[in-house]
Amino acid sequence: QLTAEQVVAMNSLQELTSAQFGLLNISGLPVSVIANLTSTEYAGLSAKQTAALSAEQINALQHVDLLSVAAVSGFTAAQMPALSDNVLSNLSAQQVAAITHLSALNSQQFGLLNISQLSESAINGLSKTEYEGLTALQVATLSPAQIKAMYHPSWMSDATASAFTPEQVQNISIGMNWFSAGWLNNLSLETLQAMTPVQAGQISSATLAALDNEHLHSLSAEQIGGMNNFGGLSSAQFGLLDLSKMQTSVFSYLSDTEYKGLTANQIATLSAEQINAMGHAAWMTDDAASGFTPDQIKNCTQNFYWFSPGWFNNLTTEAFHAIKPEQMGQVYLDAFNGLDAERRAQLTADQVGGIIYNFYFFSSDWFNSLSPDAMKGITADQLAHIQTDNFKHWDNDHLAALTAAQVAVAPHLNALTSDQFGYLNISELPVSSIKQLSKTEYQGLTAQQIASLSAEQIQGLQHLSWISAAATQGFTTAQMQAFGNDLSGFSSTFLNNLSLDAMSALTPSQLKTLTPVAFIGLEYRHFLAMNNFSDLIDMVSSFTSDQLLTLSPMLSIEQQGLLSQGQQALINKSVDTGFSLVDSVHDPILKTSMHNAVTNDSSLFSFTTIESILKDLASQLTGDLNANQYNDIKYYVQQVGNVCGTDSAVYSLLSGLMGTNGASVYWSATGDGERIGSLSEGSSATQFNQLISTWFDGANDPKSSSSDHVDGRPLFAKGGPSINDITQGYIGDCSLLSALQAVVETAPDFIKSMIVQNPNDTYSVRFFNKGVAQWVTVDGNAYSSGTNSATSSWAAIVERANVDFEATYLNEVNAYSSLPGGYDKLGEITGDTYTTFRAVYTTEEKWNTTDFDILKTAVLNGQPVQLSSWDSSVNADTGQTNLVGGHAFAIIGFDDVTNDFILTNPWGAFRTDGVQGTFEASMDQMWQKGNYNTGIAIVNSTGASDAAGQLVHAMAAMNTSPSAALTTAALPVNVNNGTLAASHA
Repeated sequence: QLTAEQVVAMNSLQELTSAQFGLLNISGLPVSVIANLTSTEYAGLSAKQTAALSAEQINALQHVDLLSVAAVSGFTAAQMPALSDNVLSNLSAQQVAAITHLSALNSQQFGLLNISQLSESAINGLSKTEYEGLTALQVATLSPAQIKAMYHPSWMSDATASAFTPEQVQNISIGMNWFSAGWLNNLSLETLQAMTPVQAGQISSATLAALDNEHLHSLSAEQIGGMNNFGGLSSAQFGLLDLSKMQTSVFSYLSDTEYKGLTANQIATLSAEQINAMGHAAWMTDDAASGFTPDQIKNCTQNFYWFSPGWFNNLTTEAFHAIKPEQMGQVYLDAFNGLDAERRAQLTADQVGGIIYNFYFFSSDWFNSLSPDAMKGITADQLAHIQTDNFKHWDNDHLAALTAAQVAVAPHLNALTSDQFGYLNISELPVSSIKQLSKTEYQGLTAQQIASLSAEQIQGLQHLSWISAAATQGFTTAQMQAFGNDLSGFSSTFLNNLSLDAMSALTPSQLKTLTPVAFIGLEYRHFLAMNNFSDLIDMVSSFTSDQLLTLSPMLSIEQQGLLSQGQQALINKSVDTGFSLVDSVHDPILKTSMHNAVTNDSSLFSFTTIESILKDLASQLTGDLNANQYNDIKYYVQQVGNVCGTDSAVYSLLSGLMGTNGASVYWSATGDGERIGSLSEGSSATQFNQLISTWFDGANDPKSSSSDHVDGRPLFAKGGPSINDITQGYIGDCSLLSALQAVVETAPDFIKSMIVQNPNDTYSVRFFNKGVAQWVTVDGNAYSSGTNSATSSWAAIVERANVDFEATYLNEVNAYSSLPGGYDKLGEITGDTYTTFRAVYTTEEKWNTTDFDILKTAVLNGQPVQLSSWDSSVNADTGQTNLVGGHAFAIIGFDDVTNDFILTNPWGAFRTDGVQGTFEASMDQMWQKGNYNTGIAIVNSTGASDAAGQLVHAMAAMNTSPSAALTTAALPVNVNNGTLAASHA
């Protein structure tokens, strides 16, 4: 019951027990006394006593920590704000927990307390001031339960976040949307990562955007998986996130900003489902593409149409290879064209095959960037759309990479160079394509390509002479039989280029079909490789004299013994006469040339040797031809006639050179054209060379003519010459061509007898001048505007030769303009006379009766017949042109049913367009109302005339049967019904 004043007056307070001290009223104790209280006295202090103390007294307490919890609980609301920092900071957690008026403290004071023992209810009731006073040290002392009890933890300062532990942050009971970016940025990365996905998802877009890069990057995949609040992030920020567990629904609505932030590392972590959920995957940057894995690409359902070239270029090689063909089919043209060379080179064959974009728009550089293996993926449909200019610029490696199946359907093969064509695998090229190969393609063929061809393909080869020597070596022995039993198209050059094994594989049945010029042109090794000469005697027996003499040096004694007595005698005569000739000539140049030829076992009477000797002399002339030289040549010509016969082609040519039978050359190959005549004493070297060029080289081209060389076209198509080989060009030579039609239809062998192929690739052609056979020589330069055929050249050769013949023997100008004529062409071709009857000189009745019977008999007897038409007619059923005014036709047959004659047009017997190439016409239609110029000519060939007799002899020496002579033997009535060739317009 002592009063405060009494207690102040006491001097022995230290002697009291704690309990006794606690009964005192110490409110009046001086500060100095309080500052010296003993531990016993501290222990005795009660709540009532502390409640009565002034702020100065409380702040004088030196050992607040000695206060009991009960004593501390006595602190009043009024006392709390006055407490010193020292007092507050020295209060224990238990003491603080006992204080009931903490809210009286300001923020700074509250931050000095040890609140680790505050009850959850006390924490739940913390004021904003108290939250704002919380320090990181205080937060660090709180239990998860205490954190959870916080009602407004977002009120605490940002600095406090640094103290939060992972467990504490997970126990925050309010949404993370209440927390500032600063607070979140102060969390340790470990603590931030401890947030639950739900908590992370509560962060606002703005707050998330304000996080620093380190904290954004530290967000876990699970946290991101619970978030859909990325709208405020920049592209760079979005690229910091771990998206591996982001929900597919979120991927569906990513913004352009977010797509542009995607990184390769992020992409690499995504599942196929996440990638496929992207609404605008093409918005991502090209750099991001490098993160795609093969599995992602393979399972990707995004439309590849939208991806840029850069995106494809940034894929890894493995990922790029994972693009499926159907995905490649979605890629847009610009993307393909934008692929860099390295990426194009990585395209696989399957991927290339999957491209559905029109290959018309792809460049040659693009194709050349592909790997050779990728080329194998190009489909037939893709190949069909490739541009010609594109295809021809493919490099050789890429052409070589094409499979046989691809080459078989590839277009534009004819646009390739020879070198390029040689790189292709043509082993499956259709026979139809083989038949259409150009000269350029033939010249590009390699031995490897040749060896790969099937029998059917080999049979499709049309121009063996165009194949190079190296490529010809590719023919195998097994392939030789594929050529069948018609080798008439083989040249000596082709045969000599075959391997010896291939040559030896040819059978006698095949060899018998070789042309004489091919056979005699064999070089010695290939001749020996045949090993079956005895089986070929029948063929050799048909050789002309000079052909046999060309062959004779290669024949052994045994082989010569197999020849007929006449041929053996010819060879012996050639040898004996040759030696005598060498001794007889006076000119040293001629003597030397002849001696050298004989020494080399060459006959002086073969075409080749004669040409060579004449050229040797002409090349060495130092002045005009002197008398000795001229007389030596005349003697040489006589001996050629003596050995080969005066009816031989080679004798006729030499005689023409000498001017026999009025031969006079009109030279037009150079200059304006002039008649240079024939060889004579005093002829200049120039004239001599021109004459040799005319008679043996056939190089005297007609004036003002453009050439179309027959190179690649055989002289005769398989099956021999036919009416279908004739198609008139732009020359008015219907009389010549219709005459040829009439003759070839009735006697094709007679046409064969007209032409001899020479060893120097020229042709000697026979015409008749007043019933006498005369030969002229032409090369293969036919007139480009003249008759032509894709399968033979004989008609063009004859057309060219007729110009030369008429210029030489009929005093015409050597020009195609001289070709037009009348029925005289029948005589020039056949050597026979002809009967004509003209409509103007007879009555219509006689025309339709007597003349009809004469014509019918002649046609049925196979006599060549020609009509000169001066009126036009049209087929009433088809509207096609039949008869044409001012035009000649061949009458080739008679129809017993209609009683009409069968006519052909030299424009093409096979034509079926607006012109009917072969048609019927009645005798009355051919009357043409008695037109002055209308007429018919019938060859008076009986086989017994002088000309015909000469022909039979000539043809016997030229590998043609006597049936080649024009006879009155009955021939088939119907016209040639074989397959018709395409028309020449």
